[in-house]
Amino acid sequence: MRRSLAAIAIGFGLTVVLFVLGGMAGGACHCMTPMAVFFPYGTAVSMKGEWETAGLLLITVQFPLYVWLLANTPAGGKRLIVLVLLAVVHAAAVVFWLNF
Repeated sequence: MRRSLAAIAIGFGLTVVLFVLGGMAGGACHCMTPMAVFFPYGTAVSMKGEWETAGLLLITVQFPLYVWLLANTPAGGKRLIVLVLLAVVHAAAVVFWLNF
C-alpha cells in the first residue's frame, strides 16, 4: 500500500513540474506543442474536443498512473517491458496528436 501511495505522490509531483515546464515552454513559442509532448491525452481531448474538464482530468492522472504501473510491476524484465510499452504508447499518442 505504501508503494502505491508513494508512486501516486511521485506521479503528481512529476505532473506539477511538467505542467509548469510545458506552460512556460508553450508561452515562449505561443503554441501547444510542449503540452502535447508531455500530456498528449489530456491536450488532445481538451483542444480538439471542447471537453476541458475531461482533458484536465487526463492530464492530472496520466503520470501518477504511469508511475503506479511501474511501481506495481514485479521487478526484473517485466518492469522493463512495462516501461517500454508506456514509452511507445506515449510516443504514439504524441505523434498522433501533433499530426491530427
